Amino acid sequence: MAETVFVCGLSLAVATAALWTVTDLGAGSLRVPYGYGLGVDAQLYQAPIKALHEGGSHWVVPRMGAPETCNLYDHPMPESFHFLTLKALCQLTGDWAVAYNWFLLLHFPLAALSATWVLRCFGASGAGAVVGGVLFAYLPHHATVMSSQHVFLGAYFPIPLALWLAVRLCDADVVFLARESGRGRLRTTLLTGQGWGAVAVCVVCGSTGAYYAAFTCAYFLVAGLIAAVRQRRLLAAVPAGVCVALTAVVLLANLAPALNYHREQGRNTEVKREVTEGNYWALRVGELLLPSPHHRWPIMASVGEW
Repeated sequence: MAETVFVCGLSLAVATAALWTVTDLGAGSLRVPYGYGLGVDAQLYQAPIKALHEGGSHWVVPRMGAPETCNLYDHPMPESFHFLTLKALCQLTGDWAVAYNWFLLLHFPLAALSATWVLRCFGASGAGAVVGGVLFAYLPHHATVMSSQHVFLGAYFPIPLALWLAVRLCDADVVFLARESGRGRLRTTLLTGQGWGAVAVCVVCGSTGAYYAAFTCAYFLVAGLIAAVRQRRLLAAVPAGVCVALTAVVLLANLAPALNYHREQGRNTEVKREVTEGNYWALRVGELLLPSPHHRWPIMASVGEW
């Protein structure tokens, strides 16, 4: 345990120090939000954060949408965990832009810490866990979303935790029922360790975005199927089902203000996705196997383009 704590601390330190090499921390002021003016998505996040700082809610932005106000009920953001973090950072720093920048920066070491701890749980060596954790934190995707758009998708520290729980569910290790000592009766209880850890992971994944919640539930469903096949009994899939239900309930709770607004006001037909966007924005199999059309080698780029 002591070695794991040391390894996680080392990973945290390395990932924090690496921020100076990839974010130009010394080149500008933290009072100017990263990505300001570079993309609409970044400003979509910055406006509700400023509203939070001024004592309001991230659902309604009074300084936008003249002559009345802008509300985001038709563009719901169920990332309550992130907004609570940002609210705390706003109170700590006294400046919404500084809080926004700190939020972006903190998720590099947080991702490294999360991945390092999970790698240690899976038996990785200390050096391997540190290297794997830091590399995970500094994936190219992270720097891209930090600079311009999809800010909350860059806070991907819950992913290793979701995978940790999914692996445990494959072995049906997570137990939600225990026998009362000396009496033999079943009573509902969350066990220390993995039981509480499972609940924490479900709550975090259900509160950090619809994408993370949906794919986490997919992990758990597969894990439950694996557990049932391995043990040749359906009861082995029950813990996975509990985790799926808990994650879904947490997500719905985060979406409750938007769902209630739609129930009262009706559907906004102006806010919709076009059919073609399913193909345009999708991660297609070809993109996973073929070279990028922007590959630095012309011959590879031409293959990808073709």
